[in-house]
Amino acid sequence: MDFALSDEQRQLADAIGTWLQRHYTFAHRQGVLHEPGATRAADWQALAELGVLALAAPEQAGGFDGTPADLAVVMEALGPGLILEPVMPNLLAAQVLARTGSHTGLLSQWAEGATRVVCAFGERHSRYDDTQVATRATPTPRGFRLDGAKVVVRGAAQADHLLVTARLQQTGAGDSLALFCVPCDAAGVTLRGYRCVDGPHAADVHLDGVEVDADHRIEATESIEDLLAWHADLGAVLACAEGLGVMQALIQATQDYLATRKQFGVPLLTFQALQHRVVDMAIQLEQSRSLTLLASAAMQDPDTARRQRAVSAAKWRSATALTFVGEQAVHLHGGIGVTDELDVAHHFKRATALALTMGDADHHLARFIRLPGFAPAPALASVHTPAPAPAQAQPA
Repeated sequence: MDFALSDEQRQLADAIGTWLQRHYTFAHRQGVLHEPGATRAADWQALAELGVLALAAPEQAGGFDGTPADLAVVMEALGPGLILEPVMPNLLAAQVLARTGSHTGLLSQWAEGATRVVCAFGERHSRYDDTQVATRATPTPRGFRLDGAKVVVRGAAQADHLLVTARLQQTGAGDSLALFCVPCDAAGVTLRGYRCVDGPHAADVHLDGVEVDADHRIEATESIEDLLAWHADLGAVLACAEGLGVMQALIQATQDYLATRKQFGVPLLTFQALQHRVVDMAIQLEQSRSLTLLASAAMQDPDTARRQRAVSAAKWRSATALTFVGEQAVHLHGGIGVTDELDVAHHFKRATALALTMGDADHHLARFIRLPGFAPAPALASVHTPAPAPAQAQPA
């Protein structure tokens, strides 16, 4: 299997990197960070003009019909910039709509940067399982009435539409999961916004008697449970990919600092012990990169268990690598590494957030073990087991 980037992927990554260096600098980000709006419309439009949004939309909606591997390239390229725009939440929502084949008109507007759509799946009790849904959908003469709440919905404060999961109440047939596209300005929708530790905004969404027409329900060719599982895996892959860019920036900043900072009249980078620590950081990055590439390719695998094994392996490796690289970068910078004036502190916050996004290390390690095909290493205890003592002769 060839994991080398195509010419188109490389060109897009280079274009994103150039835009970050010229326009989305650390000083620019700091300015946006302290504004009440959390984002700037010009930045979002620039991302649309670069083709970042259209990449996730299907061709019939005016998009480029990008693969998960293409989206991973985008997120890795955006990683060093610590972008505050809710790119990943919007990419995930667009991919969900594209997978269902519905709302093509909405996707066309989204690809042009004219509207924003994010997924509101998580609830207070669901943790990393989006199928644990308490939000209710009750049929009405016009369509459906939605009641419930969603938590930590990234990008909701800047979104125009929410993709909402709910339990559809069906007379005599129990309930089933359903998916709805809900306008954020619909009556009964209330958002309580706040800033996350790594900078971007999120919101808790309350749905109190929200009336939507029947055509707002999104039908899918697969079960909603399978669609949610696929969405969670894609989100984990994109979090891993963004983590690669964050770790690369942390390593580069640490190398630059050690090459500049002097002790006993020589740069710190000349000390072999510190060189070894930087090498350990680079090893963690490359191990994570290998498994992320494998997981992005596995997203198109029809075998669900194989896909989930690859994704969980990548997310576990990414979460542990992000923690290690972030902690080493801060430690090697010393006290300045945790100040808001230095970009390393902000990269460390983003690394911490990404390690928990779409499942932390413990969650994915446990899932990897539960999945079919897991074969634990053979026990080695017998190698060190002492030989049994000789039998004692019994008296006649």
